[in-house]
Amino acid sequence: MQAYTAIEKEGKEKRIKLIHNLHLDPAHKAFMLFEAPNAETLRDCLVHCGFLGFLDLSFYLVTPVAELLENASDFPIRYP
Repeated sequence: MQAYTAIEKEGKEKRIKLIHNLHLDPAHKAFMLFEAPNAETLRDCLVHCGFLGFLDLSFYLVTPVAELLENASDFPIRYP
């Protein structure tokens, strides 16, 4: 509970927004979706707030599919 309280407070200071927080049953894993200035800021914040003590952290940087499709014509064609 202390880690979740800390992420709310410290997250505001570092412009980090928690968008989704789900528990994956029965695997006992968490899926947390954040909006943050960059991955390093989020990582440091989660470590500082104590999440590393009880979670195995994996980071995946994401792009909304709509944004990918909007820019698809800018990607080079590798396999014609």
